[in-house]
Amino acid sequence: MIYDVNIALYFTFVNPKFSVFLRKFSKFLFANYNTTNYLLYFGIMNANERKKFRYTDKWRNFRKKIIEEQKVDPVTGSKLTKMCNLHHCDLDEDHYDDISNRDNFVALNLETHKVVHFIFLKSRPKAWRQRIKGLIKILEKMEELNG
Repeated sequence: MIYDVNIALYFTFVNPKFSVFLRKFSKFLFANYNTTNYLLYFGIMNANERKKFRYTDKWRNFRKKIIEEQKVDPVTGSKLTKMCNLHHCDLDEDHYDDISNRDNFVALNLETHKVVHFIFLKSRPKAWRQRIKGLIKILEKMEELNG
């Protein structure tokens, strides 16, 4: 098993995209080890680390600034609620705490955030455009029937 860890270390540094593979197959690679410790070493944030980050002043100030600037949910046009999410457009977990580019974030109300993730993640690769076209057809039909 140590051999697998050494291979994973090598490929993570040689090919950063390997970290995606590592996350997906970490249970296989590190079956007898505490995976969390190894993944943190590689710079991959687990759910607890992401939660801790969201409680930092750095994140809270960044989030507050974007919400104050944006004011409305760009999908629904409704006012952002207190429960709104700051959506990471860059879904690479290695970049979760990188707030250097404001354009990689958008404030979305809770339900909108769920829908955005559902459509994007269930439609890969790049099939989300077709899903949106289907949604537009449904909404147009509803508009036609309901005025």
